[in-house]
Amino acid sequence: MPSKTSRAVRLARRLGGHYARLAARRLPSISARDDFTRFLIVGKGRSGTNFLRLLLDDHPGVVAYGELFRDYDRADGGIPMPLQSERARRQKRVDPIGFIDDVVFGPMPRRVAAVGFKLFHYHARQPEWEVVWDHLGTDPRVRVLLVVRRNDLAT
Repeated sequence: MPSKTSRAVRLARRLGGHYARLAARRLPSISARDDFTRFLIVGKGRSGTNFLRLLLDDHPGVVAYGELFRDYDRADGGIPMPLQSERARRQKRVDPIGFIDDVVFGPMPRRVAAVGFKLFHYHARQPEWEVVWDHLGTDPRVRVLLVVRRNDLAT
């Protein structure tokens, strides 16, 4: 079991990264970049996608969001507050492509090398969100991390 000190250090590191991302969004010309790797974690429930997301997000150079397009009107627990704001949720409902390009894959601090989120086959199936699949499928910068569980009965 990790000590309280190591948990505190991890929390401080994560909060520091969170505030650094906020600052980079506000000052994009000074400290941000948008040439990082974009990725999707694709799989199905109980296959290890959340474990992979947590491992990736623990790296200081990676930002890994949760299931952004799971529910139409609420946010997933693995999504930080800036993406859960009313403004971001409204943009996600009205302009999902703009939400992906401007908010999710928007400017990040220079230390960030990769940004991505989880997307399952049953996500983004509302009529307004169907365009997400075509947009991500035709973007050559997006890499797909496919997670497959060998034994579905072992879930």
